[in-house]
Amino acid sequence: MQSYFSVFDLPESFNVDLSDLEKRYFSKQREFHPDRLIGKTAAERQQSISQSMLINTAYEALKSPLKRANHLLALNGLEPDKIKPSGALLMEIMELREELADADTIEKLEKIEACNTANKQHIITELATAFNTNKELASELATKLSYLTKIDDEIRAKKSILSKK
Repeated sequence: MQSYFSVFDLPESFNVDLSDLEKRYFSKQREFHPDRLIGKTAAERQQSISQSMLINTAYEALKSPLKRANHLLALNGLEPDKIKPSGALLMEIMELREELADADTIEKLEKIEACNTANKQHIITELATAFNTNKELASELATKLSYLTKIDDEIRAKKSILSKK
């Protein structure tokens, strides 16, 4: 498996300086952008396109805490899609979805959203430590972050519906 960290010459760590990542991204894009290869062979242009696509994919993965966590898990031999959530997590998410279903105003949704955002931020902070000490805990936290990220999508969808009323 290709390490997205190696694309940008970064250490494999959950802690990523996003400003530094962005600078490295733009530098790599300038270096490998297909427009720089006008007059080159088809093979060289194709290689540049492939490299440019890898750079884009790697950047998108590393700038997202959830995608970065899942990539790190995969690099460590854990398959994020096959991690089963705990019963406690499923119950927590079910209760959150019930609260979301009962929310009938934008204000109530914003309150749920603020709480969800704080919860996600707490998990992201815990992930930074867990990847250094306990990969199993990191996988559980990444799973929880995945569910809470889906809750964000549900909040946005419900906000859109309520704002049209």
